[in-house]
Amino acid sequence: MKIIFTFLFIVLSTQIFAQLGSQDSGGKLSPFQACYDVKFYDLNLTIDLNEKAIAGSVVIRAQAVNDFNKILIDLDSRYTIDAVQSVLNNNREIDLKFTHDSNKVWIDFPTTIKKGEFFSTKIIYAGLPRIAKRPPWDDGIVLAKTKEGKDWVTFTCQSGGADTWWPCKDHPSDEPDSVSLHFTTPSDLILISNGKFISSTENNNGTKTWNWFVSTPINNYGVIFYLGPYKRI
Repeated sequence: MKIIFTFLFIVLSTQIFAQLGSQDSGGKLSPFQACYDVKFYDLNLTIDLNEKAIAGSVVIRAQAVNDFNKILIDLDSRYTIDAVQSVLNNNREIDLKFTHDSNKVWIDFPTTIKKGEFFSTKIIYAGLPRIAKRPPWDDGIVLAKTKEGKDWVTFTCQSGGADTWWPCKDHPSDEPDSVSLHFTTPSDLILISNGKFISSTENNNGTKTWNWFVSTPINNYGVIFYLGPYKRI
């Protein structure tokens, strides 16, 4: 019986892990990621249910651990990056050179970022996320309907990492101190996210923007939203 049980456990485990996302998450930390420590993320994304797409920008605020002039961040190659910018203290933005290949984004800085220096990098991107076929064992967007036919949407990324839907330093060794979250969605739905609800704004195009804020450290893969016909209680 012990042999049979062990065999069944191995078979089931193999089948489960075969369903995990194809993205790499964690593992050995690249020197081009070890050279900086993320302090803050600012996500500003639009969820387009008609196109099943997401678009927007993410600002990464970080501190240099070592001197460098090149860093690496993670983002699924399904997405197109329109621009990568350095955000200066006066909010002026300067375009940076970058390459996006094999789910990796290599960013070059025109000057050396010194150890201890803070810097902010903005990534503007858009695309069609992979669809999760067997969530949560498979990464991607989860698209469902309620009994009344209303949309219910979220993401699952616990195995493949948050870079399946937003650019980040996809490694469990580096948790941001805080995260600001802004999602623009159809106005007939309610979006719930991490941390504390700050506000919502009705736009003039049939959409609504929801603002949430996380004031404590959080894993990247724990950053999430749930969009649906929720009711306040």
